[in-house]
Amino acid sequence: KKLTFSRFFQAAFEEEDGTPLSDCTVRFSDGKNSADYQADQDGTLTIFALPAGGELTASVPDGRKGLRGTVTLGFPGGGD
Repeated sequence: KKLTFSRFFQAAFEEEDGTPLSDCTVRFSDGKNSADYQADQDGTLTIFALPAGGELTASVPDGRKGLRGTVTLGFPGGGD
């Protein structure tokens, strides 16, 4: 089953020192389903649709250490 989206999202992913996470994978999960997206060479990720409501967890996996970081995004109900 795929995630259903309806909002725009753009973020830049970088190391603590500001170095872009070039071509990193960002995993979005709603707790039941997940989808992986590839950031650009400059660490920018653009998704043209996100959920109209609820929460998503965005994480950047690192095969050697587990996760580089995780954040939970909340979206108020409704949407276009």
